Amino acid sequence: MKKFFILPLFLFLPVLPAISEEVLPVVPVKQDMTILIAGEEAGYCSYSLYRDPKGYEMTSESYMKLKVMGKPVELTFKEISHFHLNYLPRDYSVDIISPQGKQHIEAVFGKDKITSTTASGEREFPLGGTTVLIDNNLLSHWAVLAKRIDYTNDKEVRLSSFVPQLQRVVDFSYTVVGPDKERGGLTKVEANEAGVQIFFWVERKDTLIKRLLIPSQNFEAIEAKERPKKEELEPPEFMKPMLAALSIPSNVDMGDFNKIKYMKANIDLRFSGEPYLTTGYQRFTGEYSGGHITGIVEVKKKSLKATSALRFPLAEPLSVDSVYLLPDHSVGIYSDNEEIAEKAKKIISPTGNMFEAARAICLWVYRNVVYQVTAGTALDAWETRKGDCGPKSLLAISMLRSVGIPARLVGGMLYANGKFAQHNWVEAYLGKKAGWIPLDPTTGEAEKLNAGHITLWLGEGTVSPSGKEGRIEVLEYKTE
Repeated sequence: MKKFFILPLFLFLPVLPAISEEVLPVVPVKQDMTILIAGEEAGYCSYSLYRDPKGYEMTSESYMKLKVMGKPVELTFKEISHFHLNYLPRDYSVDIISPQGKQHIEAVFGKDKITSTTASGEREFPLGGTTVLIDNNLLSHWAVLAKRIDYTNDKEVRLSSFVPQLQRVVDFSYTVVGPDKERGGLTKVEANEAGVQIFFWVERKDTLIKRLLIPSQNFEAIEAKERPKKEELEPPEFMKPMLAALSIPSNVDMGDFNKIKYMKANIDLRFSGEPYLTTGYQRFTGEYSGGHITGIVEVKKKSLKATSALRFPLAEPLSVDSVYLLPDHSVGIYSDNEEIAEKAKKIISPTGNMFEAARAICLWVYRNVVYQVTAGTALDAWETRKGDCGPKSLLAISMLRSVGIPARLVGGMLYANGKFAQHNWVEAYLGKKAGWIPLDPTTGEAEKLNAGHITLWLGEGTVSPSGKEGRIEVLEYKTE
């Protein structure tokens, strides 16, 4: 499964005017909000918004206490951001404290690009049109967005948002629905960030958000007179309710998924993440817009034996984006961990080409990391030797990158036991001729990938709002 963020957690055309110094109405505020998961108190967000010489300064602290498959987890986010007078971002800095340690992320918003710095280094993202700052579920950013909305405009507004924790610029839109009688006349706003639906209710006179809801994550935040005390919080279970929502019943029983060699299906669902719909083993015909996919997918069982793979170790570096060779702690990839890298070297020592090396790593993870729904990172899977498809894939990617094989995370749905469930696997780049080939360290498929895999996104992603509102209708299938 996808690893946990405070989002996908998070976890994404009329264009608003570019940055100007027009002064929009503001009342500097302090606000506390209580965070609930599946209706139970799980933490808080406290923020303050003040004027500074160039616009506004936002400081916030968010805290969550959860159980992830029974294991207590505490997360703290300490943020400071600066905004222009029109509430568009100038810069952002956050410290994230979790069981894995402390992570620091910064971002500076220029006229034509965003420069973001993480433990993995510096990255640049081009800016086009209006881009807001919404870092997963950090409520302070939604509070700033609420300040710049024109509540007299009931038409959909489309722009983009930068998500520092995911290191991505994603599609973002919102629509002012109007007064909600069931909420005491508060103004309801519907938003969509990379396919994730968000609803929030605003008091017009002070433009404060009183309630925010993300149905796909069982996440809710409500204004509070004072924030709950950490020691009094009883951590609710986070993953189990989400897992129940991330599956779709199949209309036919295709039996053992390992034997599915062809599948044709009609799909209608929403997801967040970078769309990846046509691959070397999947063809998609249909439409994709704003995280919503409708159409036909045809998947064929893919033979992974790449006879054209380059000899290994490589004589010279591959011509591929270097991001696929670097560690990225923000998404749980630890290819810079000495123990992980040393083990990867030992695993591949008897191999002669890139395919054999990638296959050996995939099978080692499959055989040595026990499947258990845990969420987490590559480091968690390495240290505990336990993990679901997310940590297993991240560990395989970490090992591949550590020995110089480009690798990336892929996600979508996998048929098993009469239903389609959200799943992650790996693609490794084996050179220009072989290209990107899929490997599944959870199912142990290192020579053939069964046709029960429906590929939807690259990197981090999730089905949204939930499997209950999606549909996958198998039209035809063949088994071995």
